[in-house]
Amino acid sequence: MNNYIIGDYKQQKEIYKDFLKNIVDKFIKKNYKKPFIIGLTGSVASGKTTLSYIFQEILKNMLPGKNICRVSTDNFLKSNEELIRENILNRKGFPESYKNELFCQFFMLIKSGIKFISIPVYSHLYYDIIQENYIIRDPDIIILEGLGFGNNFNKCHVYEHVDVLIFIKARMNYVRSWYISRFYNLIYESNNDPKSFYYKFRSMNDDEIMKIINYAWYKINLPNYYKNIVRLQKKSNFIIVKTANHVVLNIIDNNQ
Repeated sequence: MNNYIIGDYKQQKEIYKDFLKNIVDKFIKKNYKKPFIIGLTGSVASGKTTLSYIFQEILKNMLPGKNICRVSTDNFLKSNEELIRENILNRKGFPESYKNELFCQFFMLIKSGIKFISIPVYSHLYYDIIQENYIIRDPDIIILEGLGFGNNFNKCHVYEHVDVLIFIKARMNYVRSWYISRFYNLIYESNNDPKSFYYKFRSMNDDEIMKIINYAWYKINLPNYYKNIVRLQKKSNFIIVKTANHVVLNIIDNNQ
């Protein structure tokens, strides 16, 4: 394995550019099958969504004329109504909380060359699948980010359908602090939206909110990480190792 050591935070975007150029040169240009799928996974709150936007921006500039799409694996979660009916609402993010058949159908359709595919939409603010559809239009590259890459349906493993898999790794005490920040940000964003899942937390004090955060972290997110997510490091092509404030410490190349 090769380690690409990264330093100053201000250099992060330039490093990501170099990293993606490596992927374009070694993977996309040599083994291009439309659409090329880049998988981005790691713990809850590790920065997958933010990084997917950064990757999308860089790739659009790097590959003008190519359609670079972002897709979240959250879109393949069961609705809260279904999770409640199955008594697994507190297992959201675990393999059984996904519509794994739909997940695998998505890959079959996208790989078959169908140009327009409609998928559900998950909202973090509403903590549920919402009444909208996302249309994926003739993508050249898909950045698929989220959990669930270890899921399988009828021997269909999600990670097997990804051309390059990238794992985001960080100390879990860092990730917990990022999760807390995200939770509070979602409460803030719910300020004028009583329908938001997080609106009800506005009237709570910090002790009450932290009790809820700790339950979600220690009873749901952490067990799911160690049982279903961390093992994907061995399946990944690259591991992005982060330190505090999402600063990248190094990138490990598992292809060597």
